[in-house]
Amino acid sequence: MKLNIGSLRLLSGIRKIFVLILIIFILCLVLLKISGPDSNHVEFLQVSRTNIVHIALTGQLTERHPNIFDRLSNITKSIYKHCEGGQLLFHVFTDLNSTIPRSYTDLILKLNSKFTNIKGFVRMYDLETIFSRYENVLQRLIYNYWDRSSIKNPSWALPFRSPIIFLRPIYYLLDELKDVDKIISPDSDMIFMADIYQLYLEFSKMNESQMIGMGPEFVYCDQVFKIYNSKYPNNEVVKKNHVCLNGGLQISDLEKLRRSKVFNYLITEEGAHKITDKYRMAMYLGDQDMQTLIKTEYPQFFHVLDCRWNYQLNAVYNVPFRLPCEAPAFLYHGNSLQRFPEEVYRSLENII
Repeated sequence: MKLNIGSLRLLSGIRKIFVLILIIFILCLVLLKISGPDSNHVEFLQVSRTNIVHIALTGQLTERHPNIFDRLSNITKSIYKHCEGGQLLFHVFTDLNSTIPRSYTDLILKLNSKFTNIKGFVRMYDLETIFSRYENVLQRLIYNYWDRSSIKNPSWALPFRSPIIFLRPIYYLLDELKDVDKIISPDSDMIFMADIYQLYLEFSKMNESQMIGMGPEFVYCDQVFKIYNSKYPNNEVVKKNHVCLNGGLQISDLEKLRRSKVFNYLITEEGAHKITDKYRMAMYLGDQDMQTLIKTEYPQFFHVLDCRWNYQLNAVYNVPFRLPCEAPAFLYHGNSLQRFPEEVYRSLENII
């Protein structure tokens, strides 16, 4: 069959269009390969939202923290803002005679009204009552893991010599939390930038022996083992496990802690005295140094979180062997009273 000139021109045009499309497609693939994925884009895993996420917050009106409610409000707003749905139970340890309980309850009601895909609940606990009930163990921890520091602790560290600082390591002992198996405990000077359910997923990454999840310390890690390293420079335990922990965020498997004979021994007078004698650490940051010391002897107890779950803004004194944490932050930590980026504050202004 013979084709006329018009048909030949049509076929030629179609062929040219096809070749052009093919070239464009190949160029797109090449450009995609060269540019690579967006370094600031994170693909999170899908998570089940049937679990209730338990969150522990502490806040007490003091001269050092006169605006503690604003901090509690900001972290709570950020949790709601970035949570894609689920059930949240806030355990708030505070002064029940202050204005915080009423104000915080009102905040949760307003947030529940706006974020209808989230069911938030709150329980309040009186700090002074808990301090009195668990005075013996709290004072024991303060004495062994602060007073027995290998150096004279600086005066600015005195706020860390407080029962409220050492409360988090004994959450698993509290009758008030006896129905809770897993809990997330951020400091009030933190702001979430990612879904808290993604943080909850870290529990599933823990092996059988891991009970506590914490991020790495970026600011003063070189000071922690200063005396110990100078006395025992070739100690293999320190060399292998020299990853200091930051206490701004802890996720705790309370059931595992309740069953752990070793961890329960470490909060006794004998156990605490023995481990602090072995590692003559500089200890002036409370529970943070306590957990770092325990991790040195028992690294199997700890799950080290991605540093983006504790993105420390006060990183002025980064030590040479510790690299800064890469963006994006999942959880900002305004440690040492550092301000968050201004866009973070603006994003929380009109939530309710």
